[in-house]
Amino acid sequence: MLKLVLISLSFLFLTNSFSQIDSIAKTLNVDSVIVLGNRKTALIFIGNKEIYDIDISKKHSFVTLENILEQNSKISIKNYGEGQLSSISVKGFGSSHTDIAWNGVKLNSPTLGQADLSLITSGNNTDISFRENFNNNIAGIVQVQNKINFLKNKEFTISSSLSSLLNFSQSISYEFSKNQKFYSNSNLSFSYNFNRYKYINKALGNDNEIYLKNGANRNVHFEQINAFNLKNNNTIKLFFKTYFSDRNIAPTVYEFSSSKNQKDNLILGKIAWEQKNIHSDLGFDIAYINKQLRYKLSSNSTAILNSSNSIQTNFLYRLRKSNKFAFLLKINNDLQNGNSNNFSKSIWQNKLELNSYFNYKINKELSLTASVSEIVLDTKFSQPLPSFTFQYVSNKNPANVLLRFDYSRKARFPTINDLHWNPGGNPNLKEEYAHSLNAVFMFEKRHKKLPFSNKFEWFNVFSENYIQWQPSSNGYWQPVNIGNIF
Repeated sequence: MLKLVLISLSFLFLTNSFSQIDSIAKTLNVDSVIVLGNRKTALIFIGNKEIYDIDISKKHSFVTLENILEQNSKISIKNYGEGQLSSISVKGFGSSHTDIAWNGVKLNSPTLGQADLSLITSGNNTDISFRENFNNNIAGIVQVQNKINFLKNKEFTISSSLSSLLNFSQSISYEFSKNQKFYSNSNLSFSYNFNRYKYINKALGNDNEIYLKNGANRNVHFEQINAFNLKNNNTIKLFFKTYFSDRNIAPTVYEFSSSKNQKDNLILGKIAWEQKNIHSDLGFDIAYINKQLRYKLSSNSTAILNSSNSIQTNFLYRLRKSNKFAFLLKINNDLQNGNSNNFSKSIWQNKLELNSYFNYKINKELSLTASVSEIVLDTKFSQPLPSFTFQYVSNKNPANVLLRFDYSRKARFPTINDLHWNPGGNPNLKEEYAHSLNAVFMFEKRHKKLPFSNKFEWFNVFSENYIQWQPSSNGYWQPVNIGNIF
């Protein structure tokens, strides 16, 4: 099937049409969401219960993660224009407090501790999820995934977009499956953004609008996913992702001009094996990620190089004894390496995560989920990280009701930059811990054809040993544990 999306002219940033499914009757208590069928539907999975339905069938595949989350979730996104630097903030925490993953591979730089959302495109991926009860980081994890569908027919898609800000993007994608045994998914996308828009620069001392300067950027992305359905419920999956970005960094609101430039490169490869049975699942995967960042303060300055390598291995075992009980064991290891002009040497560290979960369905309305995790950075052990969720769901008359209470203890270790950046790195930093509490009450009632629904949510996050970069008496910035924050 050939799909052609015509070039569209718009006078605002590109937007997507999203419709929120916030119905109690459709609340799920599962650890994953599987999408069967074609890619016309994608999912935003907030926390563990709220599901947002996204129709991207008529949109081109260069929509960035930045745009999707900014327009269709409660998550705060900071950006400086299309294709410019973009960071995430959840419940007031910094971008390094949220992990970003693509098909199970974490994209956060081991040196910087964060991932740039403008460098992650929707591609042919079918769902985006955010989970707060992720113990390895304070805020949670955003996952971009492609749910492999061996029933997929051939689908070739070309899409383009042009906006009044002189931003252009083009993408080509192809999906193919054969005999329910082989699946292939390819996506190539390109964008060139001039970001020609007006703003008020306070550095000029007046309120006159001027056009943004030095805001142009170009980006090239390629993704390839292959899967093989073997005998005895075994599946092999191969993932490859690469991008190149060349961005001029626009002046801030208090700068007269700017000639800063940043180039980003990524190469990612992953091989995964899984076996799914009636009562149990097994899975193992290994991935290699190389990220490079070259930053120039001006056109005549020497580029600052920041590169990282990561080898991520993951083991999963899931047991389902009945409809009432499920157990999950996950072991993740991440061998990380960082290099920079501002490091005295090449830095290596190893992070091991041990996670165990169980879910017990007490009856049709009550369920309990609990977990305990442990993180080991080199030879340093974290404190135990427990979590639990209690949920009550009733679809009986006179109204549908949902009541949920979550508690989780989370941890975040300092990044390589935090510890070893020269000048400023602080090898005496302590790891951060947080207690996260969340309560939700929602009810829904339908009177004839008119639905009524209300939702009340309360949360509290208490963080210990919070890390913040601050100016020091030596004339440079330095990270310190500033204490506890709420």
